[in-house]
Amino acid sequence: TPPLSQARRHAHHHHRRAPPPFWLRAPRPELTLEGAPELPEAGLSLGSTGEGVRRLQQNLVALGFLQVRRRFWRSGQFGVYNHKTRDAVELYQAAHGVQCVMRGVYCSDTRTSLISKMESMRGAPPPNPAGGGGEEEGGGGAPRG
Repeated sequence: TPPLSQARRHAHHHHRRAPPPFWLRAPRPELTLEGAPELPEAGLSLGSTGEGVRRLQQNLVALGFLQVRRRFWRSGQFGVYNHKTRDAVELYQAAHGVQCVMRGVYCSDTRTSLISKMESMRGAPPPNPAGGGGEEEGGGGAPRG
């Protein structure tokens, strides 16, 4: 009979291609940088709830500062500025040198920093709500006349 180590190696060889864990298997559209919503107004902190917190959490997840399982999006924690969210904000502040009066509070400096971070990650210029002059340039479709 072959030695045990050989048999074990054979078994390992058979199972080398394990499927990814369940929370990585399905696409997560809400986690893409493009799909992340606009950042909320500043002033959120531990205990805040609502739509603004949800938008903040989605951005923190998209940037990789908040790790959540798929079921988080359907749970009562989505939209609650809990300790995990505060820790993610603190982590972001530490990583980007953002100084707030209180660490872990989503202050205006944190918001400004997050907005520019999201824009640089997306590789897009900041959105221009006035829409000034995007149409003229690069529209060389049909020749005139």
